[in-house]
Amino acid sequence: MNELEKAAEEYVRELFAGNSDGHGLEHTLRVYRLAMKIADAEPCDRQTAGLAALLHDADDHKLFHTQNNANARAFLNRHGVDPAAQDRICEAIQSVSFSQNRGKRPESPEGRIVQDADRLDAIGAVGIARTFAFGGGHGRTPEQSLSHFEEKLLLLKDLMNTETGRSMAMERHAFMELFLKQWQRETEGEDKDTDGRQEDEPVLIRPMNESDARAFTDAELAQGWHADIGKYLARLEDQASGKCVSLTAEYQGVPAGYINVYLQGLSGPFAGKGWPEIVDFGVLEKYRRRGIGTRLMDAAEQAAARVADTVWLGVGLHAGYGSAQRMYVRRGYVPDGSGVWYGDHPCEPYSTCGNDDDLVLFFSKKLR
Repeated sequence: MNELEKAAEEYVRELFAGNSDGHGLEHTLRVYRLAMKIADAEPCDRQTAGLAALLHDADDHKLFHTQNNANARAFLNRHGVDPAAQDRICEAIQSVSFSQNRGKRPESPEGRIVQDADRLDAIGAVGIARTFAFGGGHGRTPEQSLSHFEEKLLLLKDLMNTETGRSMAMERHAFMELFLKQWQRETEGEDKDTDGRQEDEPVLIRPMNESDARAFTDAELAQGWHADIGKYLARLEDQASGKCVSLTAEYQGVPAGYINVYLQGLSGPFAGKGWPEIVDFGVLEKYRRRGIGTRLMDAAEQAAARVADTVWLGVGLHAGYGSAQRMYVRRGYVPDGSGVWYGDHPCEPYSTCGNDDDLVLFFSKKLR
């Protein structure tokens, strides 16, 4: 924080003294930190984004009866911020409110960043806690507060403006889904199947991280597979550069499966069409038959649908890919008609190709 941002923090601390409904200083500082993290990856004016994040609730209509961002402007005037900069900061602030900006995308990059940051703090574990804190402070029962999930919180993942925001929202959204399933189990009675295992066992889909790379490599070596941590580290580099979305399925706290969506397929029959490609999808052997593969494919298709109406993939032809072949057909994937490919080239009729991992049939699926 620079000196002006530190002064804004103190101003907000005084403004929200005694607030306990989820809109206090702690929320403001979380939004500021999230905004700065997003700003690291987005071209923007960091000072505008930072001050907008720190002052974004200073005139919240649920908390204050001010006009024209009077509280925010009072601080900015006191510290000599010029009128044009004030207008840019207040424009970003005005774009934050969910109820007042339905269907609107902020025009400025700073507005998009702060809107994403505020919405990220409304979901996940923190968002759940804030929902019940706000509801309790306004006389709502926990059951009444649950309606806020359907009305707003479960919508936010698909309304993010930035790639960083979208990536962070996926993990938080998955945690809310787990929470709601557990709430249902505890309030309606636990349903168990005949072998005592709970149905819909909790699976968290989240962005892949570096510790997953080591976990997957070690687990695949233990299974007798050829494994190289470099493959996973390369995916993480591509994810950091915005080329792909790399996801991990976490089962009972342990990385159990992975999938990657490249936003622009670079080879194969669909190269150049602008369609995302699903690549390198796997579930560790001891975690299969738990619905983890289905959850990963659901998440991958959701990521792909944000950039195109069609997604594609290639699947090997030997028996090791049998379960994947059946899954893709059940999910509506259809062959592209170019025949089988070996490596990056189609196999010519009557040619000889080895039935190894490089022998592939390509499929596509309409998502909307």
